[in-house]
Order: sequence, then structure tokens, then C-alpha cells
Amino acid sequence: WWNWATVPRNVYSASCALETFVPMIWGVAPTNAKLARSGAARLMGYNEPDLWGPPPFPGADYLASGSFAPTFQCGNAELARNWQELVMAYKATNPKGEILSPSMADADPANRASTGESSSCNASPQTPQNHMPWCPGWLRCFRDSVIQLQCGETNCWDAIDVLQFHAYAYTAEEVVDKIK
Repeated sequence: WWNWATVPRNVYSASCALETFVPMIWGVAPTNAKLARSGAARLMGYNEPDLWGPPPFPGADYLASGSFAPTFQCGNAELARNWQELVMAYKATNPKGEILSPSMADADPANRASTGESSSCNASPQTPQNHMPWCPGWLRCFRDSVIQLQCGETNCWDAIDVLQFHAYAYTAEEVVDKIK
């Protein structure tokens, strides 16, 4: 189970609650490697790095890590290094654990989170005054960046066990269209 956070938010009495919790990483941060050493059986990559999702009202939480330039800019060397550090720290603690990819919001009406043209994403400052609403091709651009780095015995793209995305769909047909 997961809750969009790096740790459970409440106290749970079930003995399996902490054992089955899956932490989600929210974006580039120096503390990610420490979070990756939590001992969780699975680790979720960045939440919706392809989407501008600022807080909906003052004091609210950000809705997507793509609200920050270092995560939205899929070809950013800092992002690739952060991913490498995250994967290496996680695998050092849990060599048999599963790495889940960054989770695409895929908000682009043309469903291009993995196939679109991403070059303009790398230049977007992602500020309230100047931002892109989504980054078509974010996942492909990220792959091209992290595949060049080593994460143990493999590159940092092939270290991913599960590709995840948020469907935001209302019918099975819409979900299938996003996967194609």
C-alpha cells in the first residue's frame, strides 16, 4: 500500500502495515538516498514528474513533482544522478527489492508521456509565471538520460522492475489507449 508519501502517515496496528508500505519519492532531493534505505520491499520513483501540479490553494501540498524544474527537466544531469543515487542506495539495502519507475501523470491529451517531443521540457523553468502544463516524452527522455549511468551490474534504466503511470481514465478503452 502507499499514500503518496515517503512514510506512513498514521499509526497502524496491523503487523504487516510497515512491512508492506511502498514509499514514493517526490522529486530531486539530497535526502532521497536515505529514504531509499528504508528497507521497503518496493520503492516508487518520482510522482508525476511530467505534470505541473502546484498546490490548489495556499498551504496545500504540491500535487506533482513536475512542479519543480529539476524533476520536470527530464534530461537534467542532476535528475539522472539523483536517480542513480536513489537506485544504488535502495539496492544496497534491499538487493531483491523492486524499483518502480517514475509515475507518469500522462496528462497530455495526445497520450505522449513516453513518446512525445521533450526538448522544450528541459528549458522550462516551471515557475508559476512560466511553466509547461505537461511534458510530452518525459519518460523516453528520462530513459535516454539514466540508461547512460551504471546502477550496480546494470544501467539505471534497466534497474527498473515495473513501469508505472497514472491512468486518469474513466473506461477500460481509455486505459488501453494510454498503454498503446
